[in-house]
Amino acid sequence: MLLQVFTFRDGLLARLAHDLRLSVGRFELTLERGRLQGWFDPSSLTVDGVAHGDRVDAAALSAEDKLKIQQTIARELLETSRHPRIELEGKLGQVDGQFVLDAKLRMHGVDRTLQIPLRLTALGMTAEIEFAPSLFGIPPYKAFGGAIRLQDRVLVRVHVLAERDKLAALASSREPYTFQPGEARI
Repeated sequence: MLLQVFTFRDGLLARLAHDLRLSVGRFELTLERGRLQGWFDPSSLTVDGVAHGDRVDAAALSAEDKLKIQQTIARELLETSRHPRIELEGKLGQVDGQFVLDAKLRMHGVDRTLQIPLRLTALGMTAEIEFAPSLFGIPPYKAFGGAIRLQDRVLVRVHVLAERDKLAALASSREPYTFQPGEARI
């Protein structure tokens, strides 16, 4: 299972900044009887590289730059020492024939409800949700007096590689199934 976060640049000097893709390294999601519960460790976010749409240039930033970005996100934006976990609780359902996860997300000490559409493909399931971090009390990052900043939006993308039949069986199973980071296939 892959959990990725995309950030988007903004501001007068946006051409000097980068859109980024980050990955969450520590999390646990448990699915049981159509209910999903989990947690994410925001301090485990790592910078994969500069995003150009769905393509990522891993070599565009030095290891030192990646580490500095990760530290800034952890300390200044997500304040991981005060808010060490992001929590998710939801129920699978259908709206207009589409699978959705009606969820409560707790981040930065704030609860918000979200409806996350799920897309089944031949390779498994993908979920994408875009939201404004400011809804959770997280201000957009700014540098150089706001000339370089991030947009007040992030895109979170989850990929689960599994056969459709296996996903359907997991969704209705009475036995809990726990998704792990980097899990290649269910």
